[in-house]
Amino acid sequence: RGTVEVKGGGAATPFPGTVSNPNANQVTAVDFDVAGEDWSWGAYRVQSLEAQGNVSAVEGLRLRRLELNSDGAVVKIDGNLFGDAQNAAFAVIDLPAQRLAPIIHHIASAASASAGAPPPPPPPLPAIAGTLFVSGDIGGSISSPTGSVRAHLGDGRVGSVKMGRANAFAEITPTRTARFHAEANPAASAKRGAPAQPDPGHLRLSGVLPLPDAEDQSLAVDWSVLDGGMQLVSALSAPSLGTGGPVEWQEGGADI
Repeated sequence: RGTVEVKGGGAATPFPGTVSNPNANQVTAVDFDVAGEDWSWGAYRVQSLEAQGNVSAVEGLRLRRLELNSDGAVVKIDGNLFGDAQNAAFAVIDLPAQRLAPIIHHIASAASASAGAPPPPPPPLPAIAGTLFVSGDIGGSISSPTGSVRAHLGDGRVGSVKMGRANAFAEITPTRTARFHAEANPAASAKRGAPAQPDPGHLRLSGVLPLPDAEDQSLAVDWSVLDGGMQLVSALSAPSLGTGGPVEWQEGGADI
C-alpha cells in the first residue's frame, strides 16, 4: 500500500519516448512512499517493509527511510545512493548469524544467474551461531565509492568454540585502498571442563589492500594468534579441510 508518483519532461534521460516525439513521456523522477506486510521470498519471511524516497535520472536514489523487519532482525537504510554524491548510512540489527552463509550463497547464486553462469557451491563456512549487528556508511560517487562497515557478533559460537568477543571493521578510502581489522577472542572457558584462563587469547587479522584503480599497489597484511586463538583457527578451517578438520586444538599456549 502507498503511493508512487512518476514525473516526466523534455529533458534527455535514459528513458525512451516515442518515435514521433522522442522526448514525450520520458521519466525523470519517481517518488515513492510504500509499505507492506507479511511478504515472503522462498524460506525468508518479512513481517513489515517501509520505503520512502525518490529516484532521479540525474541524482540517483534518495532514501528518506527504508526499514525491513524479518523474524526479529531489522535492516535500515537512509541517504543518497547511485549518484555523483553518495551519502548513506545502513544498519543490520539482531541478525541471526546462522543466516549469514545462506544469504551469501543466495547473493552469489543471483549474481551468477545474471551473468548466465551456473550457481556456485555453498561457501565453506563453519557453523556460526549468535547475533550479528552491522552498521556502516557509503560515500564518494557511484564511479568512485567510499565507505566503512563495522560488525559485532554477540553471544557467538564458531563450531564448538564459544566466543567471548568478535568485532570487525573495514573501509574503502578515497585513495582507493581497502583497510580492515578483525579480532576474535574465545570465551575464558571455551571448552567444557577446561580450566578458566585469565587471558583466553585471540585471533587478529588486519591489513591494507589496494583496489585495482589505486595509484599505490603496495599491500600489507598482519595476523596474530595467541593461546586460545588456536581453537578459532581449528574451527574456522574445519569446513575446508574436511569434517571435523584434521587438527583440533585441545589446550596449551601459542604465540604466532
